[in-house]
Amino acid sequence: MDREAIVALATPPLRSALLVVRSSGAGVLSVLADLMGRPSVLSIQERTSLVGLLRDSEGRPLDQVVALAYPSGKSSTGEEVVEIIAHGNPLIGERIIKAFLAKGARMAKPGEFTLRAFLNGKMDLVEAEAVNALIGSASEEGASLSLVALEGSSSKELETALEAIASLLASIETSIDFPEFEDLEKDLHSKILRETPLVIKKLEDLVSQGKAATTVIKGVDVAIVGLPNVGKSSLLNALLGEERAIVTDIPGTTRDVVTGEIVHKGVPIRFLDTAGVRSSDDPVEQKGIEKGEEAIRKADVVLVVSDIRDGEEPALPEGIRSPIIHVRNKADLAHKDSGGVSASAINGEVAGVLDAIVSALSLDKVRLNSPALVSERQLDLVSRASRSLKEAVRLSGERAPLSLVALPVQEAHALLKEVLGASSSSDIEDEIFSRFCVGK
Repeated sequence: MDREAIVALATPPLRSALLVVRSSGAGVLSVLADLMGRPSVLSIQERTSLVGLLRDSEGRPLDQVVALAYPSGKSSTGEEVVEIIAHGNPLIGERIIKAFLAKGARMAKPGEFTLRAFLNGKMDLVEAEAVNALIGSASEEGASLSLVALEGSSSKELETALEAIASLLASIETSIDFPEFEDLEKDLHSKILRETPLVIKKLEDLVSQGKAATTVIKGVDVAIVGLPNVGKSSLLNALLGEERAIVTDIPGTTRDVVTGEIVHKGVPIRFLDTAGVRSSDDPVEQKGIEKGEEAIRKADVVLVVSDIRDGEEPALPEGIRSPIIHVRNKADLAHKDSGGVSASAINGEVAGVLDAIVSALSLDKVRLNSPALVSERQLDLVSRASRSLKEAVRLSGERAPLSLVALPVQEAHALLKEVLGASSSSDIEDEIFSRFCVGK
């Protein structure tokens, strides 16, 4: 059953060649028929395209448009859908939306079109989150990983694991119902110890690939830290291939966190050049140092830069859990093996630094055509399901009563259903889809 009609601009509110207005829900074909004077739209059975003048409820012309009309059940949301392609003046988009609102539609909430696709069974929650990941991808590789999930490959892997767990759970419950058959319980323990590790391996592979995939999709924050005048700002400029940071011989030149972004081997990397780590009486410089320490704690990777001639490094703030890469800058001034990664910012010899960043996060092992999880929610739930199955294996190895073994297996089953959205609550759905842009 179609829900109430919603409408939104599906393209950025900017002047461009074209814009798209989307509407979905009960009666939107009737609205289009009225606005275009095309009653035949009400009887369409398949997607239909129309070209003509769009008028508001008072008969005033809005624009010459191309309209795509989808009957209920034949659209991306599963409902009646209208997509109007008009000339790219935001004022035209506003007037078209007002015409739909005047006919009883309401403005769509962020992600509501995709939410309806999920609620109407057009995609599961993994595929829905892949839509948002695809939109937010900052590189071709990130987009490729998102598309694999959107096409359903990740869901199929999870469904296969879910079926195996469901089969195991059914066997356990059958054995519990017939406790007089001791051989059945013994055989079942053997089955758990033999087959469950294979499911665990599948889930762990999905998590491992997913962690790398989500990093590729969202990008990496890399903090550059070091004592004053070791060449941090020069290194940033060399990494970016442009003059972003001011370079001088005066200690304390960098007073704030200077940022820049590139894509290396498909990984979006955001660099944060921090103020030199040292004590200072200058309140402005000290503020920069404090902001730098905050950036260091939040970074995915920390580059500790030193002058290759002395290798002196600063004391880092406490609480750093990210990989630390030691960069020996000014390699053009000394020819020796000093450990760490050598670089010469002045000569632009920084490729080793970029490769070290990708390697430190195991992003060089990402397989672009393999199923991957694309959200932290998915990673958390699948990781928990894997831990639950490991607990079931442990209990079965100790020949614990099957009633105890069943508990973690049931938990794993419920967690994977939640990943796919088969048992998610409306609160979880609202939280997930609120991250989407309006019109998607």
